[in-house]
Amino acid sequence: MKDDEYNPGQALIAAKSLVQSHVAAIIANSDELPAWLSVASQAGVPVVGAQDFTQGYTSADVFPPGGTSNYAIVASALMAKNAGITKVASLYCVEVAACQEGSATQASVSAKHGVKYVYRAGISFSAPNYTAECLAAKQAGATGMWVGDASAIVASVAKSCATQGYTPTQFSGDGIVAIGWLKIPAFNGTIAYQPNLPWFVKNKATAAMYAALDKYAPDVPAGPNFGEEVVQNWAAGVLVQEAVRAASPSAGTAVTPAVVKKGLYSLPAGENLGGLAAQTISFKKGQLANFNCFYIMGIKNGKFVQKQGGKPLCVPLMKPGWSPS
Repeated sequence: MKDDEYNPGQALIAAKSLVQSHVAAIIANSDELPAWLSVASQAGVPVVGAQDFTQGYTSADVFPPGGTSNYAIVASALMAKNAGITKVASLYCVEVAACQEGSATQASVSAKHGVKYVYRAGISFSAPNYTAECLAAKQAGATGMWVGDASAIVASVAKSCATQGYTPTQFSGDGIVAIGWLKIPAFNGTIAYQPNLPWFVKNKATAAMYAALDKYAPDVPAGPNFGEEVVQNWAAGVLVQEAVRAASPSAGTAVTPAVVKKGLYSLPAGENLGGLAAQTISFKKGQLANFNCFYIMGIKNGKFVQKQGGKPLCVPLMKPGWSPS
C-alpha cells in the first residue's frame, strides 16, 4: 500500500516502487492516476479500479469493476432531471486538475438534458468556510448543488450553506458520500450515483466485506468517512480474485501480471462480482472498458436509502471510449 499524498511526483515514485517489487496488479485508488499509469502499462501490470477516472474508459490497461465515469456524468444529469431540479451549482477542488475538468464536462452534458449549471467555482481544502460560494450559488438561483471534493469538504460546504439559510439538494457520487453526512440535516434529500452496490446494503454481495471489516478493521465501519470508497476498493479486490480464479494457474505457479490479465480476459459469462457490480463485467484484450450502469441512493430522514427500488440506472450504451465532452 502506497500513499500518493495527492502529489503526482509522489504517486510516480510509489508506482515505480510497486512495479520494481513485481506486483501482479495495482488497485487504483489514486487521484494522481495520470501521473503513474504509464509506468504500470509499460511494465504490463494491470491497473484494477479507477471507476471514477477518465483512464477507466480511455486506457485498455485499466480494468474497472463498475460503471465508468463517462456514463457517470450522464447519470448525474439524469438524477437532477428526474428530481425536477434544473438549476445547479458546482463547486470543485482546486488541488486536483481533474476536478475542474470534470465540472466543466458535467455542466456541458447536463445542459443537453435540460439541467443548467448557473454557478461554478473552485474551492480549497484549507478554506475556513464556504460562505461566499454558498451565497453566490443561492443568488444564481441554484436549487441543486454538486461539490466535487473530499467527503469532509462537502460536509463543510453543506454546513456553510445551511448557516446562510440555503439548503440546495446535494448531488454526489462515487466514493464521496459517507456516514458522517447522516448527522448533518442539510444532507437530507441528497441523491447520489454509485458504480458499485451502495456500501450500506448488507446482503450476500457485501457479506464477505463486512465479515473482513469486523475481523480486521472493526473501527472502519464506525468512522465518519466510511462510505462507497470502501466498496469500490473491495470490488476491485474481488475482480483480481475472480481473474486469478478464471486464469486457473497451476498449483505452485506464481501469480504474475500475465496471469491476472489472462483471467481478466476470460471471466465467466454473467460475472458481476457477486452482485457488487450493476451489470456484467467483461474485458477483451486491447479494448476499452464500457460499463454504463449505476446504483442510485439517497438520504431520507437521517437514513441511507436505495433509489429506484434498488434497480440500476443504465445510461444508453455508446461505443467503447466514448467521451461525454
